[in-house]
Amino acid sequence: MTDERGGALRGGAGDRAPSRRVLLSVDRVAVRFGGITALAGVSFGVADGEICGVIGPNGAGKTTLFDAISGLTRIDGGAIMFDGVRLDALPAHRIAGLGLARTFQNVGLYAGMSVLENVLLGSRWGGMGAALGAALHLPRIAQREAASRDAARALLDDLELGAVADHEATQLPYGTMKRVEIARALMSRPRLLLLDEPAGGLAPGEVEAFAALLRRLRAAHGLTILLVEHHMKLVTSLCDHVVVLHLGATLADGAPDQVRRDAAVVEAYLGAAA
Repeated sequence: MTDERGGALRGGAGDRAPSRRVLLSVDRVAVRFGGITALAGVSFGVADGEICGVIGPNGAGKTTLFDAISGLTRIDGGAIMFDGVRLDALPAHRIAGLGLARTFQNVGLYAGMSVLENVLLGSRWGGMGAALGAALHLPRIAQREAASRDAARALLDDLELGAVADHEATQLPYGTMKRVEIARALMSRPRLLLLDEPAGGLAPGEVEAFAALLRRLRAAHGLTILLVEHHMKLVTSLCDHVVVLHLGATLADGAPDQVRRDAAVVEAYLGAAA
């Protein structure tokens, strides 16, 4: 079975089959920093509604790939398409406005602000402008701010963070801060959610529950998820398909079981013992 662009449809470990339509297309993308090649012609597609994992050794280009997709790094060749729109020609704020949101490998929450306040920053109506409008008693702005607060609290409850909504965000355990970042990203109502090492800080026993949470969020919010992750148990149990990067290039792209059996992947990343 093939998708509308001729690529093989991948079965997976997710709770529903991915759509036929390709939502994100990365086509021969190259990124160079001076004399260093970070990405060397990376190509893959992500179908609407699926969970795609990107794995590879340190230095393989995973975070550079995320930066290129989200507009934080300019590409030197190739193209990145999102639902028919070319992303690599757009600034980051325009890309976010199309329905992309991301978290970062290093937690970027604001010290001195509560969990709720950090999450509200992900909403168009949750920032300082909304607060000023409410203070000036502008009815429409005040209504939007109230709606944003309700939406933020609902998201926090959904991610089992309601009990810490008023706690200072940066004083929480690392794994909890990662979930706060996901809640903030979801406040923009994205169609594509990019997660950079979301399982960082999780204890081994928490990984299965976290995978179930991501599946539930996908279903509840109509998400397509692209994640970079080193935790292979999470990747193989959660993802519909996996892309392997090595030395800035696409080494493999397929279903998790297929990728795990790929001799080149075993040699370059998983290790001979795998």
